[in-house]
Amino acid sequence: MAQLVTIDFETRSAVDLRKIGVHRYAEDASTAPWCMAYAFDDEPVQLWKLGDPLPQDLADHVAAGGLVEAHNAAFELSVWNLLCVPRYGWPPLSIAQCRCTMAMAANLALPRALGNLAPVLGLATNKDKEGTALMLRMARPRKTLEDGTHVWWDTTDKRERLYAYCKTDVEVERLASK
Repeated sequence: MAQLVTIDFETRSAVDLRKIGVHRYAEDASTAPWCMAYAFDDEPVQLWKLGDPLPQDLADHVAAGGLVEAHNAAFELSVWNLLCVPRYGWPPLSIAQCRCTMAMAANLALPRALGNLAPVLGLATNKDKEGTALMLRMARPRKTLEDGTHVWWDTTDKRERLYAYCKTDVEVERLASK
């Protein structure tokens, strides 16, 4: 079994994460993951997309108590446990299994934002700034109809670009961790 898996979610919601906090955000009925990129140790980055089953190797790793790393792990832990466990039947993820590269950076008085941390560390891969702008757009509804239905920025090209952005984040997180 792999020693470590690095994960990163991209989500959407009608509620504002900054105003209500990560727990209420993850529990809100309008919140959903677009995708989650993940990579075991130094293996290639993989992608889970909404509607797909959780990959068995990832489910087994978490169920066995394997270590999971993320940048701002509190967000991934909340999305995993408060959204994906009840809605999709994923195995629970313990806080004891989590390691946070943002906390590691803060502990060393380095920038906490991944986009600022990567250049300070001189990483070969940096945060995707254009992808960040797209992610921020796709994280909120394009509009809400009179009946309360949310219309998302959801086209094949935007989703594919978001998936690439998410996978790049996992690569940057792994490099930052090392």
